[in-house]
Amino acid sequence: MRFQGILVFVSIMALLVMSSCLTKGAKAQCVQDGLAAYWSFDADTIEGDTVKDVWGDHHGTIFGAPEIVGGKVGQAMKFDGEADYIEVPDSDEFKISGKAVSVEAWIKIEALPVNYSMILSKRGTEYMFAINSEGEPGCFFLGDNTVGAGKMNLSEGIWYHVVWIWDESSGQANVYVDGEEILDYVTGDKSPDSTDPVNIARDPGTADASKYHYNGIIDEMRFYSRVLNENEIRQNYLALGFSVKTTARKLAAVWGQIRSSQN
Repeated sequence: MRFQGILVFVSIMALLVMSSCLTKGAKAQCVQDGLAAYWSFDADTIEGDTVKDVWGDHHGTIFGAPEIVGGKVGQAMKFDGEADYIEVPDSDEFKISGKAVSVEAWIKIEALPVNYSMILSKRGTEYMFAINSEGEPGCFFLGDNTVGAGKMNLSEGIWYHVVWIWDESSGQANVYVDGEEILDYVTGDKSPDSTDPVNIARDPGTADASKYHYNGIIDEMRFYSRVLNENEIRQNYLALGFSVKTTARKLAAVWGQIRSSQN
């Protein structure tokens, strides 16, 4: 009995050490510097019509009836291209004047748009990150009405990691797919800030939703208030978010094995 007690004590201590290591390792997976918002779209981050920002407090409101489906990491959200979208209130962290933003997500296109479909937008006079009818990821800037499209055609039904970057202070725009740069573009005039909300999977400035709303799945969307460099983009491409739930599952499995060994 004493030996079993010692074994349980040692096992519990091992679990505590393992928990610490896994948590620290998991949180080091994706870049945190400059991270303003992180929507994982996992089922436990969705309550009613609210999508939680698992990093900050930029929670979004769900419109329509997007589905919770299997994602690239955990669960994801599937938008129908018509009525489904998410709206996040305006914040200083989303404003662009004299600053820069990086937006990334795993996406799987269900159907290419007639014109373009919006992944994330902040209307008024700011920025829109989208996919055009050819499947090219691009950046739209309302301040000077310019468009930059990456020279790569995304296909329907395939997961892609896409990063849209815009440095408003220099007018530099870049797009990366699966860790590789596909767009290096300089815009014209600068875009002043607006108080419009951030929209996910929707262009709020258009009436014809079938042309401009996103039809597909979005997972692991992160918003940075700075430019990510190529090494950081590659790191996030290979990362699995924070993997907190993965850690919990591993600990539960090990604890179950310990308990079984005592029976």
